[in-house]
Amino acid sequence: MPDPTPQAERRRKPRALADFTVDIGADDEVHQVQLRDLAELGLRGTCASRLTPRAEVTVELSLPGAVTRHRIAGRVARCTAPDRAGAPFTLAVHFVEISSVARAAIAGFVARHRRAP
Repeated sequence: MPDPTPQAERRRKPRALADFTVDIGADDEVHQVQLRDLAELGLRGTCASRLTPRAEVTVELSLPGAVTRHRIAGRVARCTAPDRAGAPFTLAVHFVEISSVARAAIAGFVARHRRAP
């Protein structure tokens, strides 16, 4: 069987592994999301609740070691069901409106941490 053709990397910005929580507001509820990776353009993490794809959300995050709390407008890119009962949903959020201060802070975080595969 031939090797599958590798797909080109679609991401426009590098991602860093992340292991901290952020708050995501959606439909008048706040959900804690455990981050897996973070980039200037979005995030990936796990959440106990299923969020609707394409839903507009507000991400509130403080980077580890920082006191500034950033508020970022985003959109749910995907939310996939868990592999087993009781496991969290996997969530991806694309940032649609982010301040230059938040973007610079996230870029610094990405530059200082191990890259996500």
